[in-house]
Amino acid sequence: MNNVGFSPLLPLTTNQIHYDMIYDIIVNIHQNLKNLLLTNPGERIMIPDFGVGVRKYLFEIHVEEAFSDISTEIQEQVNTFMPFVEIDDIILLDDEENFDSATAQISLAIQYSIPSLGVESQITINS
Repeated sequence: MNNVGFSPLLPLTTNQIHYDMIYDIIVNIHQNLKNLLLTNPGERIMIPDFGVGVRKYLFEIHVEEAFSDISTEIQEQVNTFMPFVEIDDIILLDDEENFDSATAQISLAIQYSIPSLGVESQITINS
């Protein structure tokens, strides 16, 4: 294994000497995509336009227009900050099985690919 990792594994954990690191580029890209989706615009220091902030759509996501807005925003953010990733599909997991009315949580599944690495994957975000 390479001694130099790509980035710290989130959430941060330590092995008593240093933070646990990500040594696999695919895992690193997956973590970075998740951070892009969950970060609110203006939250990242020095990059105020970074982030989709999917949680801000929490109470609007069941409106078709809001889903269209979040899909557009995801695509624009990925094109800007992770252009090597292609968004293949964004799916609102909106059925009774995936919506928790007690906590008002919704779920999105984002299917993506990394053509240069020949990778297809999916990330599910619960807000």
